[in-house]
Amino acid sequence: NSTLAVIHLITAVSGLGLITSLALMARKPGWANAQFMLQIFRIVVWSLVIMLVTGVGMLWATDWTSEHTWWFRIAFMFFLALFAFHGIAQGTLKKIVASGTPLPTSPLLGKLRTMTMLMSVTLVLIVLLMEGKPF
Repeated sequence: NSTLAVIHLITAVSGLGLITSLALMARKPGWANAQFMLQIFRIVVWSLVIMLVTGVGMLWATDWTSEHTWWFRIAFMFFLALFAFHGIAQGTLKKIVASGTPLPTSPLLGKLRTMTMLMSVTLVLIVLLMEGKPF
């Protein structure tokens, strides 16, 4: 159980911490490199998978004690939303790259900004719920 918690924590910091960098690059597209952003998206999706697997492992190890709490249920729904926002944002960036339009002038930049900001806000909400356990 402690090994799972360590993997979970390291993945949260090193993998999901990159979500903020995506939002920053989408806000300042002149500084961004679309190919680099795509690599970050790949790291983030694998981090989400690892978070899910280690999270389920920790739940199993604790006999599913948190499963019935509202803070956990809401955090899990946000986690699913984070997966969805990630998929939409990554797909949008792939369309931008395929079109050959520079990121700063792409008509899809607004959508990319919105999705990456939603990813960041959703991640903050998950952390607040998982750490604060308010209800």
